[in-house]
Amino acid sequence: MSFVITQSTIDVASLYYIKDNLGFGKVISQSTKQKTHRFIIQDYKNKTHKRISTTAVKNHSFYNSIRNYSTPSVNVVVTYTDPKAQKLSIIQDNKFKSGVYRWTNNINGKSYIGSSKNLGPRLRNYYGKNLENNKTSWICRAILKYGHKNFTLDILEYCGRDVNIEREQHYMDLLKPIYNILPIAGSPLGRVFSLATRIKIGKSKLGFTHSEETKALMSKLALGRDFSDITRARLSQSRKGKKLSLETITKMSVAKLGIKRTKETIDKITTYQSTRVKQPVPGTKLSVTDLNSNEIVIYESVRKAAVALGTNHTTIRNYLKSKKAYKERYLFTIV
Repeated sequence: MSFVITQSTIDVASLYYIKDNLGFGKVISQSTKQKTHRFIIQDYKNKTHKRISTTAVKNHSFYNSIRNYSTPSVNVVVTYTDPKAQKLSIIQDNKFKSGVYRWTNNINGKSYIGSSKNLGPRLRNYYGKNLENNKTSWICRAILKYGHKNFTLDILEYCGRDVNIEREQHYMDLLKPIYNILPIAGSPLGRVFSLATRIKIGKSKLGFTHSEETKALMSKLALGRDFSDITRARLSQSRKGKKLSLETITKMSVAKLGIKRTKETIDKITTYQSTRVKQPVPGTKLSVTDLNSNEIVIYESVRKAAVALGTNHTTIRNYLKSKKAYKERYLFTIV
């Protein structure tokens, strides 16, 4: 006889509970990536006094007997034990209702938690063509594999539209659903795209421009945004070595014309400038040859040469470009 129970690593204690009570079998790690463990019984034909009824397994009674041990109890609003036969009731009963739902696989105990501001259309997506076309979702793939008859649908809670994401996160933190790909409700954080997918997304965005209305809205939302120190450091690092085009520089200059800074902003800039550690930048060494005396003097920078000759650094740079002698006497060469 062979018997297997798969459970989340977080609830691995329930597998050891089964093993200890049965007195045989073993618990092994199944998948590090998906964070699951397994309880396995193999080749126990001779231990008839500890044999598990295969009928009980088929009816899931064995799984249900330990379900309360492994999963925190919640008071569900409605339970649909046969989602295949109850399809119309599921959609009609939950139309225009906002809330949180859970799909549970009756064979392996894995679950998925979701929420919607209108549960009726959302739950319809788990049937027919909508289900077949969604091959990236773990819960959709599981329903296609095992069939609706092997799942239970619970409406965990009906709630206001403004808090349904918050309540979904609450149940995700409490019940640790395995089929949820993303750990944060309503956010794509944690989703990893393949290189091929990233290239496709990049190509689809080429030439795309936002409307003026969208740009104005984005600008309004960005006002007063306060970035963390980590975010500012990342932004700074990403911009290092980036060269702006003349067109971009001109646009930035025009955009800043007429801007009046508040006293608070001026004080912040003053404070920052007073405490800033200035890093010395090495100047451009310049060789100055006196054509009258053939004397050559090396200066550490263009500015120092300008001071010595009683002129300014712009004049010296202009003579460097023209390769003419300053005052028809001094010839400049960069060292």
